This record gives sequence, C-alpha cells and structure tokens, in this order.
Amino acid sequence: MATINDSFLKFITISLISLFLSVSVQAKAPSKSSVKYAKVHGVVCQFCAQGIKKNLKKVSGVKDVKVDMSTKIVEVQSETPIKDETISKIITDAGFKVVKISTDEKIVSASKSSEKEAEKKNHKHDGNHGHMMKEKNDKAKK
Repeated sequence: MATINDSFLKFITISLISLFLSVSVQAKAPSKSSVKYAKVHGVVCQFCAQGIKKNLKKVSGVKDVKVDMSTKIVEVQSETPIKDETISKIITDAGFKVVKISTDEKIVSASKSSEKEAEKKNHKHDGNHGHMMKEKNDKAKK
C-alpha cells in the first residue's frame, strides 16, 4: 500500500517531467518566420534593387530583403507570412514586372526571363523609382 509521501513524490516527479518536456518542445518549436522569392523583370542596376528593398522593408513584419542582380530574384524574409499579392503590388508599383512568387527559390529560378536581353538594351527609367531624376531635372533647368 502506497503512503501519502509515495503518492506525493510520484505526483511531483510526474509534474516535473511534464514541465521539462513542455519547455523542451516549446524551445524547439519552429519560428513563424517566412521566406518568399520573387522573379522580377526590369531589375538591371543597383538603384533598381535599392528601390525594391526600400519599399518592401516598409511592410510590417519584413525583416530583410535581398535582391540578386544576376538572377533577378528578390528574397523577402519576414516574421510572419506575407501575401504574394502584397509583394507583387509593391514591386509593380515601383515600376517592375513580377514574373513569379514562391516559397521555393528553385521554382522561381526556373522561371525563364524572355526579356533578359531586352532589359539590358533598353535600360530606361521613367522616374517611378527615381534613377535618373537628378539628370532629368538638371537638363530641364538648362
């Protein structure tokens, strides 16, 4: 027959083990961070990349934005998932064309850029993201 002390000791032991296991599981729980990749046409210079970064970093929860000039891929790291439509609208409003958005960089990388050479030849900015604004203003003053 178990005594009160034995029952109390078992209760305390089981409680401590349960507490330890729940803390361990919480410590290993995945963070809610999210990464999305967007293939973008029209990103041909560092100023283009900076404009995209600046605008996407304004979105609540965005931790970091990287733009790979060689692949034309924008990486958006956020604390919580951000809708594809939000990313697309911000990039489009900055004057660029979004080809594809995915959580898998390989899928976005596989998107063919049929306009790649045309972009390089016709690298013009209309002022939507300000690349040549100073030069335009200087010419207008003359």
